[in-house]
Amino acid sequence: MIEYARQAFDSVFICKLLHQYGKLGNIAVGWSVDEESWWPLVHEALGYVCDKVWIEELDMALKYYFSDPAMMEYYHLCREYSRKTGISLKQNPFMLKAQEKVCRMLQLSSYGYRWTLLTKINHEWASGIVFGEYEDFNAHLDLLDSLLEIFRFYETELEVLKQTLLIKNTKEAA
Repeated sequence: MIEYARQAFDSVFICKLLHQYGKLGNIAVGWSVDEESWWPLVHEALGYVCDKVWIEELDMALKYYFSDPAMMEYYHLCREYSRKTGISLKQNPFMLKAQEKVCRMLQLSSYGYRWTLLTKINHEWASGIVFGEYEDFNAHLDLLDSLLEIFRFYETELEVLKQTLLIKNTKEAA
């Protein structure tokens, strides 16, 4: 009974998170709350974090790949900013801010996971987050919350970066 209640509260929390980030309209209607449906619910919710999500089952692990057009454009414009200012990518304040945000948000309260931030732009979904979870990982709700926040960051900071480049371009043209 206690496990059922926990899963029911977790299901409500997942819906709250998706609503908070404007993704609630994506979920399927009629989720049930039982051991059989809780994991598909979590994985379905993770699929709404961003535009591209791949999940690969490995021996004793799951590997996720999360990417989004806003993230791709962000890193493309970071390169443009570095070219215009002469600042290396390693010192680019926009690159550093994104790296710090992802690092902070993916400090989850669990063992059994690894992640990598990819910032390349050489093909359509080159920028992304690779996340590996192992058997003892138990922070799926924290992961969902963190990923939703990370991809909201890319959406909002992309606009800041665009404005910064617009001002730089305007000054150069004057």
